[in-house]
Amino acid sequence: MKNRNPLRTTDLRLAGALALALTAGAALAAPKAAKAPARAWATPEYTAAAQQLDAAVRGMLQQGLARRDGYAYGMDVAPMLLYAAERKDRELYESLLPQAQKLVVTGDDAATDGFVLWRQKDGVAPEITGAEEALWMGRALWAGGRAFDRAGDRALAAKIVAGYARHAREQLGVWSVSKYYAFSSKSYAATSVLPAYQADFISDTEAAAPAAKGLGARAYNLIQRAVSPSKLLLPVIQPGLGEHFAGMGAQRYAPDDVVVLEDSCLGAEGAQRGLPDVAKGVLAFTGDGSRLNADGRLYAYYQRKSGKPVGDAVLGSSGYACLARIAANFGDRNAASALQAALTGDMLALAAPGGGGGAPLYSAGPLLRAAYALHAF
Repeated sequence: MKNRNPLRTTDLRLAGALALALTAGAALAAPKAAKAPARAWATPEYTAAAQQLDAAVRGMLQQGLARRDGYAYGMDVAPMLLYAAERKDRELYESLLPQAQKLVVTGDDAATDGFVLWRQKDGVAPEITGAEEALWMGRALWAGGRAFDRAGDRALAAKIVAGYARHAREQLGVWSVSKYYAFSSKSYAATSVLPAYQADFISDTEAAAPAAKGLGARAYNLIQRAVSPSKLLLPVIQPGLGEHFAGMGAQRYAPDDVVVLEDSCLGAEGAQRGLPDVAKGVLAFTGDGSRLNADGRLYAYYQRKSGKPVGDAVLGSSGYACLARIAANFGDRNAASALQAALTGDMLALAAPGGGGGAPLYSAGPLLRAAYALHAF
């Protein structure tokens, strides 16, 4: 269902020559950079790449937010909206807001009010919603409401959190949040995945969304119990499995005994304040040189117990960006420095014409948020 777009590290000289091609005529100007704090760790190359990507994205946005299929996707829009809120860039935020609002289901149907669509296209009936999309959109609107004193955005964020709470259920003693809701069948997915939990944000908004009361604590508990021997997290939660494997904890599992680095990072990042040791474990996992390929890129998949790489697939841009944000939040300079070469290449590749494989905004938001966290602006 999701469209992930891994970008491999590229030749920086070639990518740099192309990186500004999309910025001509951009109407959205980046906010003036503040004086870099003493703790800023961004290398000159990383800083330049971040600024080039920011400028390129502002040019891309002049063509609209829809992909080639005509749809605007929740995970393209929400992280970019959150980036604008975090940078306090009102012009960028308000340019994204109309599409963000279209992705939020509102109306007379109480069953789906506040749900966030996977994708949206004018004139096309809603297909499915996503728990992950809801969390990112809710976070973006919550942050924007605070940054720009927009009470309506905070109220919409609270409505989204209440809608997210209706994705939650308890089965056979296991609480989880369904990955999505399908309008055609009016049913929820049986499975759940780690990006559907952001315990820190849920805890922050429970007071504004009483329907979500207690869900933050439950999300922390689920993430804690998903930690595997390798320190990465079991990627799938499926309560129904407990009926056949009672007492074995099979409701949380790794298909083929494989864990996913990006999903582990997203699950840990969403609970970083409440469960710092889980996030530190994921970050420390990446410091082992055996988890890098010949090009110095982290692998994407690993064995649950040993942590040995599985297959040749490499970690994508959004996964690297997640790790960088965790490193920045912990003040881990060594970890942040180790990630910057890959991030620099990814940003330059994405800023180049045709970068992103038809879905550049999917990676742009996470990468720009990481750059902001590392004080590249």
